Amino acid sequence: MKVRRVFDVVGPSGVVPNGINWNFIETFWNHDFYVNHNLINDFNKKYKQIGVYDCNLNLPEDYIKNYHINDLNYDKNENLISNQINEQFFYTIHPFGNLNVCNGSETNYHQNRHAFDFISKRAKEYSNAKNFWILFDYSSEGDIRNHIFEYIHAACERNNINPSKVIVITASENTNDIYKQYLKNNPQDNLLYTAFYPWSLLAKAKDTYNILIEKKKIQFNQFENENSLIEDDELDGLTNRESHALCLNRRLAPHRIVIISWLLENNLFDKTKTSFDLSLQHNHDEIGLNLTSRNEEMGGPYLSNQDKINEILSGFRKMKKLGKNVVDTEDIEGVWGFAFEDSENYKSTYFSIVTESLFYEPGAYLSEKIWKPIQHLHPFVLVGKPNMLKFLHNLGFKTFSEFWDESYDTIEDNTIRIDKICSVLSNLLNKSKQEWDELNTKLKPILLHNRKLLLSYQESKISNTYIQNLLKLIEDEPNKENYYLLSE
Repeated sequence: MKVRRVFDVVGPSGVVPNGINWNFIETFWNHDFYVNHNLINDFNKKYKQIGVYDCNLNLPEDYIKNYHINDLNYDKNENLISNQINEQFFYTIHPFGNLNVCNGSETNYHQNRHAFDFISKRAKEYSNAKNFWILFDYSSEGDIRNHIFEYIHAACERNNINPSKVIVITASENTNDIYKQYLKNNPQDNLLYTAFYPWSLLAKAKDTYNILIEKKKIQFNQFENENSLIEDDELDGLTNRESHALCLNRRLAPHRIVIISWLLENNLFDKTKTSFDLSLQHNHDEIGLNLTSRNEEMGGPYLSNQDKINEILSGFRKMKKLGKNVVDTEDIEGVWGFAFEDSENYKSTYFSIVTESLFYEPGAYLSEKIWKPIQHLHPFVLVGKPNMLKFLHNLGFKTFSEFWDESYDTIEDNTIRIDKICSVLSNLLNKSKQEWDELNTKLKPILLHNRKLLLSYQESKISNTYIQNLLKLIEDEPNKENYYLLSE
């Protein structure tokens, strides 16, 4: 099975992403329209950030078949492309990184125009066909808010596109819930299709297989490194480890700052290997001072308890004095979630503090960060959105409620949840290394189970399931539930 994708432009080096602002194509010309990391870097230097790129729907290339739009025939009488109702065609648009650039809400080169404003006239016409769809694919990320739907609906109206011919895919489990929230105040006659696809699961499963089984060098975004994972038979010999916990942080989101500040304030930081670099943050002097302000969409303040605020502010002042803490590499900014696996970080610690991408934001999203300890046979405490452990359980993964309190996963209130997480961390960080050595013996079956399950997510299995579910999605009216593209 293959997904039939349609593009307005096919250049000398292959397809050119749909939705490009054609007023800014000099960089594309200079790179012969070969949209790789070099082109994107050059573009970003000149115009701040590219709006769209192409990632094959985050599926292997073998499961994709690309068409130039001129290769298609539109029969208006039958309202079909190529006269084949069983052949579905998808005009794909992939936001790059910052969704605001793609939707035109960010003031930069994009001129406050949505990627839909650059869909060709022919593609707009073809979108009326029964078997032609516009697919807005944001499955690489899960930080979505109401405005993604606001801007898509507005762009559809501007460009005379029926929203019911548009499919929005993100990596957020609650994509449709967020859409419903938007619809409460903004009712629409024609609804979008929504679905979610946790792409990072496939990517890290492949990552794990290539390192552990194939012994391959992993390449990502043109980076290639020697990667390593803990072998199954190494686990028993990893006793009396150097530190209690590993806490890796690249971008310093507010919840990460809260956790690091809390560790420092409670004299637990030295029991961890925690990376951070405040110099990578904009306005880092003010980051810790804005703990009581949020907007309604983002769920209220970061922290609502004044005693907790005071505790974190005190810790943040210590964090500011440090400025940076290195675990394994000085260049934290240059490290990616893929192609940078180092088993030594995990061999020298007992568990991971996983500070996920999102905590306060509406999107319920698991990134590659949660799969990293699983691939390294590392137990973990998850600092993320509510019910993310529940989502892991639904996938068949096991967590650690038998050994420590995981009730934090069910707590909706952000302040209470992070306070509960801190309480759990305090308990785990204050265990002796002997206690941890004994505990690891009991944890071993869970750790092995989880990695085995991760390895079972092979490209062929995931890709076929994805395609089957995508076709099922459009068989009916726009869905009313959170539609999972990997559901079997």
